[in-house]
Amino acid sequence: MKNFIKEIKNGFRMDLTSHNDFITNINKMQIIGLAYSIVNGFKRLVLPEKLQKIQIETIRKKILKIPTKKVKYAGKTLFKFYSAYPYKELFAEIITNIQLLKPLRL
Repeated sequence: MKNFIKEIKNGFRMDLTSHNDFITNINKMQIIGLAYSIVNGFKRLVLPEKLQKIQIETIRKKILKIPTKKVKYAGKTLFKFYSAYPYKELFAEIITNIQLLKPLRL
């Protein structure tokens, strides 16, 4: 439980209450809680099994902060990875896992 509290406090900056208004701080905490739930769903549904226990800071560094080059080609915008990006295969696996998700039927 300590690690979950540490992650939500450090990874999502939940320990900071930046407003004087109590209701505003409550709303901020609710949004952070929702973001935490979305990230946990992302980890469970999309990440490879060996990476499902990593913290949000690691996800940011390895997956979300991607060095790319924006290229326009035949009316399309493409993002090309730099050759030095070490997590190309991981990123491709995550994209494949996202594409394999089945849509929810309500």
